[in-house]
Amino acid sequence: MKLSKVLAATLITSVGFTATAMASGTKAGTKISNQPVLEYSFGAETKTAKAPEASYVVDKVINFTVELKKDQEQKVIVGKHALGEFVITNKGNSVENFVLSSNYGSLKDFKFSSSKIYIDKNNNGILDKSEMKHTPVLSTLAIDGKKTIWIDATTDIKTVVGKGNHFGLLARATAKGLNEIYTKQSTKNSMSKVDIIFADGAFGGDKVRDNQAIIRYIWTTVKSDNNVKLSMNIIHNVISADPINGVCKNVTDAKSGKYKAIPGATNVRSWSIENKTKETAKNVKFSIKLNSNVEKIATSSAKTWWKNEKRVHILWTSKGVVGEGKYNAKTNSVDFVIKEIKPGETYYPHIVTEIK
Repeated sequence: MKLSKVLAATLITSVGFTATAMASGTKAGTKISNQPVLEYSFGAETKTAKAPEASYVVDKVINFTVELKKDQEQKVIVGKHALGEFVITNKGNSVENFVLSSNYGSLKDFKFSSSKIYIDKNNNGILDKSEMKHTPVLSTLAIDGKKTIWIDATTDIKTVVGKGNHFGLLARATAKGLNEIYTKQSTKNSMSKVDIIFADGAFGGDKVRDNQAIIRYIWTTVKSDNNVKLSMNIIHNVISADPINGVCKNVTDAKSGKYKAIPGATNVRSWSIENKTKETAKNVKFSIKLNSNVEKIATSSAKTWWKNEKRVHILWTSKGVVGEGKYNAKTNSVDFVIKEIKPGETYYPHIVTEIK
């Protein structure tokens, strides 16, 4: 029914008022009308008359909650994504839109480098690939409706292990979008139009009725406890030049079998090092020991298909040559050092030797 001016004031000032006390009820905007009939006697005659119609409009109650779907204390691996999961419930008496944004608390030893908000559009409780698109406005949440929300936040690779922060979701009801958030409630009761009453804020630790619901996880940065296993395969083991047939024109020519493994021939060997895990491998070291009885280290790329590249023992990726291997005379090996191999990346170390 129509909220009186006294009840509106009670909603604004009362702290002990529970969330369930402001359940959805009659839909906002509903017009309620009454027309009394007056009946009376005058002498022996009975008379009736219709009194003026009295009508009023049911006011809009902005009432919603945001809850955590996991334990409040969460860990996030440095350099990885933190995925905070929440559920928002519309406990008001009108279909509403909600503006969603990330929010920090008082504790913030570190900050996330970026964040995105995802909405469970198909209501299956699973973050599907098609839903992984930043969506800051939740549209038309039904009365008593619930929706799962995720915040996908990224930690910087340089973040110190053991640091923490309070980081979560801020939700605010809005007429339509980002620029139409309800910031004020009606102070004077109008019987002929929909007034706005803030009834949020009686849930959890939020006692303020201000059209803002905030809840946060407590995140602590940790070092990965997973052992990253890299996949390695031989890619090339070919002769790229020999004293009789000369130097190959390209990699396809080298693979043709035209060039023979005879003294003075150049051999190229390469491997693929692929990270098929979800973790970043750091300080990757790859060494190839030579057989000094039958081969020697090549000191020029002139007898390879990358003959115009000054570097001899090269490190290749999809971006081209990104580094080189160094010959270690003490161990008679070619050593490669890769700062990091991210999930899905592949590196190709190449070594060049000559047959004695």
